[in-house]
Amino acid sequence: MAGVPSNKKRVGEKMVVWFNNPKARAYLLEHGHVYTLRPKKRVCWIRDALMWKERRKRAMVEVCFIREINSDFELVNYVSQSGFQTVPEWRKAAGNSKYLYYVEIKGIKTPFGWSPETVKRVRGW
Repeated sequence: MAGVPSNKKRVGEKMVVWFNNPKARAYLLEHGHVYTLRPKKRVCWIRDALMWKERRKRAMVEVCFIREINSDFELVNYVSQSGFQTVPEWRKAAGNSKYLYYVEIKGIKTPFGWSPETVKRVRGW
């Protein structure tokens, strides 16, 4: 398919998505979604990726490729849902990452197993 990067991972395969930045991670856990910049271009979307915090599974997420970013101006419409206050702050945290993704939580790990509950209803994290 033209325009879709090729790699060994295909739609539906599990991949690990790290959220090491506390601002982006907090936004994702509070709102259930986040825009994130990543250094590699992957297949257009990946289902059932795992989000980790402190090397533990925290949520199952869906990751959707949005676009390649070539200027800071292109991030203006996304920064309010990134966990950062400004585009320069976001770019500094992301380093050389230039691929924009939308990440949405699909399930939360609770003491009783995986639940499709929304993040706002989960307490005690």
